Amino acid sequence: MLFFLAQHLFFRKLGGKRLDGSDVLVPLALLAIVFMTYFILGIAGFRVHAGGEVRVPRAYAWLLVAVLTILTLVTMVTIAFFLKA
Repeated sequence: MLFFLAQHLFFRKLGGKRLDGSDVLVPLALLAIVFMTYFILGIAGFRVHAGGEVRVPRAYAWLLVAVLTILTLVTMVTIAFFLKA
């Protein structure tokens, strides 16, 4: 994910386009969602198997991802609001 962020910023700058906050916040938000999902599932006792697979009931996993996505979205909008003000 960090490689994707660096590559995105490099090509954006190479193309002469101006970098803005979304160029950094969006990949960081995706990184936060993935990290927190694995972290919370690990705390809950679910283990990561080969290939990054976590065997967890689908309803729990989707609910967790939805909640984390909403929380991350609210956090990013709040940060963007305060940076703009």
